[in-house]
Amino acid sequence: MAKAAKVDTPRKGSEDTVPTAAYSLRSGRVLPYPKLDGTGRSVNARSRLEKEEVHELVSVNTGTNTNTEEQQVPEKPDTELKDGGQFVLDITEEMRHRQVKLQMKIQRLRERTVGLWERGDHYKLKLHNALAERRGWAKRLKMAEENAERAEEAELDALAEKSEVEEELKVADERAQRAEEAECAAKMEVEEMGEELKIAEGRAGRAERTWRAAKAQQAAVESRLTEAVEQIGRAEEAERIANAEKAFMKERWAKAVEQMERAEEAERASKAGMAEMEEALRRMEERAKNAEEAERAAKAERTKVEEELREAEERAEEAEHTDLAERMRAAEEKATRAHSEMMRYWLALTKEKRQVQLLREELANGEPEAGFAQGPEFCEPLPERPF
Repeated sequence: MAKAAKVDTPRKGSEDTVPTAAYSLRSGRVLPYPKLDGTGRSVNARSRLEKEEVHELVSVNTGTNTNTEEQQVPEKPDTELKDGGQFVLDITEEMRHRQVKLQMKIQRLRERTVGLWERGDHYKLKLHNALAERRGWAKRLKMAEENAERAEEAELDALAEKSEVEEELKVADERAQRAEEAECAAKMEVEEMGEELKIAEGRAGRAERTWRAAKAQQAAVESRLTEAVEQIGRAEEAERIANAEKAFMKERWAKAVEQMERAEEAERASKAGMAEMEEALRRMEERAKNAEEAERAAKAERTKVEEELREAEERAEEAEHTDLAERMRAAEEKATRAHSEMMRYWLALTKEKRQVQLLREELANGEPEAGFAQGPEFCEPLPERPF
């Protein structure tokens, strides 16, 4: 039996989608299809018609008739073809039609496999973008946490300063109370001294003998008055200092209140940032769900392709019982190779699904350490494409 010849099939995207050769069942060779002109007629048929027209013109000009009944040789009836060969030709034509349909089916399966590869690359790119966006949001979340820690530290500093200011205010109040008590004591001493001066003046008017003693006593009282005046001046100075300290403490209190307000604003901003981070994480989960749905659609498509491959294998098994067993075996090998390519794609898709599951677990637990989430340079390459 003649060896099966290889028939070129057009690639996806080419303009020539019509097969240019056919397998001859009688001679076992690959015969080219007839060439067509712009009107759809065969070029060989057109040349044959032109030759017949020239032959008729020559016969008319020379006066000879080449199509006379005497010169026509009757054809021998093909009784053998009508008896047993017609059935073989019908089966041959049917098998050739089935072979062409099987080649077209295999070509569609190849194109669909290429489309699935492209779709897998698209999903891989989407996964890379989602991981990059996740790393960006994780960085922003870390910055928000650092800002919250700074706000807490500022709040603690403000509370410590507030306690210091309160202690200083208490000390200033105590000093003011002491100054008021000293002022009251000085006033009481002045009143007592005034009474004593009155008593001394009365005594000086009554008796001159006691004048020197009164004068000495008056000098002593004057010195005491001088000391009292000095004490009053010191008390006024202490009161002015206390007032200045009170004003300074009030200013520090206002600054502390302002710092606490700023800390509260920073805390509110950090809470808003946390809410944005949670919203971004929710959007990432939605994208992951969409990727899972696309993966399920790809799995359904793969199941459909496997069913078609199984049908092609069944048809190939039916064709093995005819005279074209070698040709059908070659078609079965092609279908097997296509099936093996689909299995490779299925294994790669399963591996990628496992990597997506691992990434989800790492996203739930924390930052991934190494592997697919760190970038394409750490990924294991997918199997090479056969076409």
